[in-house]
Amino acid sequence: MKPTKLEEYVIITKIVAQQGPLSPLQISEQTKTDSKRLKEQLDFLVEQEILNQQSCGKKATHYTVSATGIKVLKFFGLNKPTKNSPNNPDNQEPK
Repeated sequence: MKPTKLEEYVIITKIVAQQGPLSPLQISEQTKTDSKRLKEQLDFLVEQEILNQQSCGKKATHYTVSATGIKVLKFFGLNKPTKNSPNNPDNQEPK
């Protein structure tokens, strides 16, 4: 059964949260989504402030999860801190 749009958005957000920052190609390889559809999904997630878009050079773009994206993953019970996650206590600066 094909995942719903919401499920696709959550899957992309989870992948970026766990492995980010990621390029669109890396996300496409993980999600098995064609580039045109993925571009639309990434644009939507950036517009909703779930993902952050970062330019790296002239053409390179990478995506990271935002604080709102972390909240979305928490809502769905999918927020497991990983090595690169801003929620991982090891990645936070001491107060």
